[in-house]
Amino acid sequence: MPFMIDPYRGSGDDGGTGTGIPVGPGYFWDAETGDMSGWTTTAGNPRVRDNQPNRHAPQGDAIYDGGTVAFSSCYQRIDLASVPNLSLASIDAGTTNIDSLWWGGTFEQGGNDQPQLSFIFRDSGLSELDTYDSGFKTPLPAVGGMRWDQYHENTDVPANTRYIDVVMSFQRNTGSNNDGAIDHIRISFIEE
Repeated sequence: MPFMIDPYRGSGDDGGTGTGIPVGPGYFWDAETGDMSGWTTTAGNPRVRDNQPNRHAPQGDAIYDGGTVAFSSCYQRIDLASVPNLSLASIDAGTTNIDSLWWGGTFEQGGNDQPQLSFIFRDSGLSELDTYDSGFKTPLPAVGGMRWDQYHENTDVPANTRYIDVVMSFQRNTGSNNDGAIDHIRISFIEE
C-alpha cells in the first residue's frame, strides 16, 4: 500500500508545472518496503531488488524492476472518495490534475531496458474512462551500474473518475533480466 505524505506539488529539474492548490495528502511508493505488497501484477513478474551489486537505487537500497521476462506490469488502485479534502465535484468539473514525480532507471548495457509510469482513470463501476502514460523512458545519468532520471508527469483527471490505477511497466530490450526500474513514486492531486 502507498504511504500517505504531505501534499506534493512537483519539483525536480523542471520546476514542476502545478499551478493550483495541492489537496489532501499525497501518495508515495518506495521499494524500501522490500516486497510487492499492495501491487497487483497484470503481466510478467515485477519484483523488488534489494541491495544488489551494480543495481544501485537513486535513494535507499531497493528498487522495483521487471523481473526475468520481456514485459512486466503491476498497479495499485486509488479510491478518490478516500482522498482527504479532494472534491469529487472538482473532478467532475474538470479542474483536478494528478501530479507525479518518480525515478526511472535501467542497468547499463547495450539496448537498455525501459520503465514506464501510467494512470488508468476509472468510473464508479471500474470502467476505463481514459489513460495516460509517460512513454517508455531511457534514463541517461549513471549511478553506479545503473542509469537513473527523475521524471515529472502532470495530467488532467477526467470527469466522473472515481478510481485511478497507478501502473508500473517494465520493458526488456536486451539480456535475460528485465532491468527497467522504478523507485520513489510521489503522487498528489491539484485543484485548479
